[in-house]
Amino acid sequence: MSQDPVATNQSIGGEKRFLRYHDNNKDRAENGKANADEEERTGINRFSTMKLDEMLDGTKLMNGFKKWKDFGYNTYNLPKHVQASKYDNLRKLF
Repeated sequence: MSQDPVATNQSIGGEKRFLRYHDNNKDRAENGKANADEEERTGINRFSTMKLDEMLDGTKLMNGFKKWKDFGYNTYNLPKHVQASKYDNLRKLF
């Protein structure tokens, strides 16, 4: 005897089950917002020392400047670590 597909739904207590369990943001309240969304990616660090060094080498200079400009950066509002003397020539080119 085969089971009725309507009777074999995945509901518990009238609530539908999903592959990922969501409990009305209960974990946000308990653990804080930072821990609740561990899978969310906040974006890449456009000013990491590795990326800045690549720009100094000239390998990704123009592409890096374009991204900085797209995100609204100019010579006056760059992050503090870009203000280091190591990156003086890079700032002058920008």
